[in-house]
Parts: sequence; structure tokens; C-alpha cells
Amino acid sequence: MEDNEQTLEGRDSAGKSQLCSERIGVLYGSTNFGCVIQLVVVSTLALAQFDFAPHSQIAAILAYFTVVILIRLCLNYAYNHQSPDPKQAQKWANYYTISVALTGIGWMAAAYIFITTSNPINVIFTALILGGISTGGLISLAVFLPAYYALLFPAMLTGIVLYIQVGTDIGLYTAGLGALLMTFLFASAKRLNAML
Repeated sequence: MEDNEQTLEGRDSAGKSQLCSERIGVLYGSTNFGCVIQLVVVSTLALAQFDFAPHSQIAAILAYFTVVILIRLCLNYAYNHQSPDPKQAQKWANYYTISVALTGIGWMAAAYIFITTSNPINVIFTALILGGISTGGLISLAVFLPAYYALLFPAMLTGIVLYIQVGTDIGLYTAGLGALLMTFLFASAKRLNAML
């Protein structure tokens, strides 16, 4: 009887390992498209802010995102060419989460640079970008919540705090809407992850 229980536990553990491996495969499977979208969005944001933010800061943000995108593409290449063992899924998930955290840090820096510019339309445009990136990340990253949270919290929390610091009515409204969106995305990610 005890041997049967151990066998069932072993099968259950192997099944969970395979499921985790499949989820990590989904993460890596969306990397190339996500990197292209990220490059287009950060370039669009930089172009929109070109007349309002210091050019050295815009160049730094573009350079940072270029490096992060290259890191993510190299990581994706390594993952796809090593045929990872399901037992190594957690290691690859951690690597992926770190690469997404680097992306989140980039959006945090972009928020700081672009929300503090003088043009209110571009400040609102930055809010739309941060919300869009966080919402878009939900689709591809909800299979592994730590990776999604590594993107969501740096981008959205920084934006919310900066909008509060702006102190205008529009800034406060935008911060409130950002907080509502972040709460919704957090809850949606948990719900979506549980269904997968």
C-alpha cells in the first residue's frame, strides 16, 4: 500500500514538473513577439517625448531597452536550443523572471523621465503606454505570476507615485485610474493563472 502511495506521489510530481515545463515553454514562446512590441512601443514613446525630455535621457532609455531586448533574445535562443529537461523548468523560469524584471525597471525609468516632462498630453500618453504594456503583459506572462509581477509593479507603481507627485487634478485622476487598473490586472492575472 505504501509503495502505491509513493508511486502516485511520484507520478503527481512528474505531472507537475511537466506542467511547469509547458508553462515555461509558453513564456519563452512569446519572447520574440514581445521584444518586437517592446521596441516599437519604447521607440514611439521616445519619439513622442523628443521635444520635451532631455535627449540624453531618451538615448539612455533607448540604449537600455536595446540591451534588455538583446538579453531576452539571447536567453530565448539558449532556452530553445538546449531542449531543457522539465526538472530544470524552475531555473529557466527564474532566468525569464529576471529578464522581465529588467524590462520592468526600464519602464520604471521611462515613467520617471517622461512623466516629469512639461507637456500634459505627453504625460497622459505615457500613462496609456504604461497601462498598455502592463495589460499586454498579462496575456503572455500570466502563466508564471512572478514574471508578470516583475513587469506590473515597477511600471505601474512608479507611474502612480509620480502622478501623485505631479499634484495636478489630472495627475491625481491618472494616479487613481492607474491604481484601479493595477488592482484589476493583479486580480485578473491570479484568476487567469488559476485557469491555466
